[in-house]
Amino acid sequence: MVMMSFSSLSFGQFKTDKISATLVHGNNTIVYYGKDALSKAYKDAAKKGDIITLSSGTFSSINIYKSISIYGVGFETNPITGEEPTIIQGGINIYPTKYYDEEGEIQYKSPTIHLEGFSLSKGSSLALNGNYPEDDKAIIENLTVRKCKIWGDYSNYLPSTYLRINANTKNCKFIQCVLISRIRSSYSHPTAGIGYKRIAYRQEMLTFDNCWLQESCGADSESTVYFNHCLIKGRDGVRANTDGGYTYYYNNIIMAKINTTSVAFNNIFTDATTGTDLGQGNIVNVSTSSLFSDNEEDGNYGVNKTFDLLKPNHFLGTDDTEIGLYGGTYPFSRISPIPSIQEADVSFPESNGGNLNVRYKAEAHPMQYHPDAPITHIASYAYWFNHGPRVRVDVNPQNPLVLENLAIEVKDVIPNQVTPGYEFDVSQKMVKVKDDVFFGIQAFDNLGHPSSAVMSETFPYTVEYKPEFLPLTMGDSILFETPHYGYIQGIDITTETGDSIILCASNDCTIDLYDANGASIEAVKTSDKTNGKVTYKGVSAGGKVYALLYDGGQDSDSMTVVYQKPQENGDVNEDDNVDISDIVAIINQIAGTATYKYADVNNDKKVDISDIVAIINLIASK
Repeated sequence: MVMMSFSSLSFGQFKTDKISATLVHGNNTIVYYGKDALSKAYKDAAKKGDIITLSSGTFSSINIYKSISIYGVGFETNPITGEEPTIIQGGINIYPTKYYDEEGEIQYKSPTIHLEGFSLSKGSSLALNGNYPEDDKAIIENLTVRKCKIWGDYSNYLPSTYLRINANTKNCKFIQCVLISRIRSSYSHPTAGIGYKRIAYRQEMLTFDNCWLQESCGADSESTVYFNHCLIKGRDGVRANTDGGYTYYYNNIIMAKINTTSVAFNNIFTDATTGTDLGQGNIVNVSTSSLFSDNEEDGNYGVNKTFDLLKPNHFLGTDDTEIGLYGGTYPFSRISPIPSIQEADVSFPESNGGNLNVRYKAEAHPMQYHPDAPITHIASYAYWFNHGPRVRVDVNPQNPLVLENLAIEVKDVIPNQVTPGYEFDVSQKMVKVKDDVFFGIQAFDNLGHPSSAVMSETFPYTVEYKPEFLPLTMGDSILFETPHYGYIQGIDITTETGDSIILCASNDCTIDLYDANGASIEAVKTSDKTNGKVTYKGVSAGGKVYALLYDGGQDSDSMTVVYQKPQENGDVNEDDNVDISDIVAIINQIAGTATYKYADVNNDKKVDISDIVAIINLIASK
């Protein structure tokens, strides 16, 4: 037996030279490594509800157009486990998709996105982009950003250093985030070039809950922008929002000026001149020494700061919870709710037919450290081999989850890829591939948070895989999911002796043909670069023919295969008849009024009167 240990407390260190992104795509799991792992996982994500989990480490930036959930292990080092944060370098851009409706009018579809548990690198931005400023229909909807850090650079006023809202939004939420950043729209100024102003787009329910903020923002009078239970420090100790616009403040600690068009209820202001005439329940001119338990607290953000109130029950908000970060529905916490892996070991079988022996320990973390925080526990785990399929196992609620000497049968394995020299057992319709297999496991808490996925080193194994076979007859087509990542689509064809087998696939792939005895049938591949289609041609010896299709192109989730009828010589216009209309077709091509693919009837690589003579002879011979 070979013993392989996973890293304790950190799974970014399991494979010491690699960081990872794990894509859960339907029932399949795909693992990517390296700095560009996130962008690769996002590219392959297709279905609404796909989830990407990131390890510790630094990932390249991405542009998001699809509905997706992305989870990291936290935006700062976990003080409990020591796990390093997940960082996205260069920022994230979010866009709606532009399309045309049945009337030809431009419309926009917004992705539904959940981002949680990571930091953007210093000087990077999160940008909500309409991308079509001339059209008021462009909108970003249903975005949730939770426990993330956006880290601007105030020595640099370029657009890359802010939370940029360059689109209309609806139901966008920022929860338990740290925004060391301005919140602005970027715009072009005739003389000053790129600059900043209050949010210039319509915001419907743009909310910030229990966030530490360097600044707030302004918006137009039709917008609804809410700050609730936040600590708003202000920039240079002077302003939080003085650039105009309408904003609603509830239950915050505000340490700088806000605009006089704002509405504010039950906030604490450390400034003596702001808040008295903006609403009810505001308390002004509160010194930091009488507000915070640390009498030297200045409100600036720091990793080790808590911002605890000296008298939390003395300052109550509109919801009867303490004003500031720790009141309300989402009391602030830096700790990621993503379950952590405490221990994982696996021993591999030395040959086919054996079981893995797994030891695994995972612990759930509360959404926030607060007496009223929901109780969290591990509710399930999932495991898989290579890229899937996943096996989900529900467990009795427990925290931590401890699996000791768990025997897992190595079965239902999909090979990493179909390699040359594989064996096709026609009697069982089974493909046998020699592969280097890896094992993955992941835990989930009762609120649905996934842990990072931990992957073992590989072990040699002969994968026995039974593809699904679909029937196909001449002249018909079939539609199926494109076989990626070692998946194989089988096709079952009934033929007569001497039949030409012409399979035309809608995108690039590999097709191997076998006769009824499992012997390989030679097939010739041709590609059409104009449309990406590929065609395989072979000749049947009669009876059943089996086609194995794999290595499908990455650009499509589905594809079709057509079993084409052989083209009859002389059928120039492809109407399944050879008659006078084909003679007319050739005359038209010679005259330059039409072009036909099969006009060269006598195969002399030119179209002239000799092809007309050839058709006349074909008609006469019938």
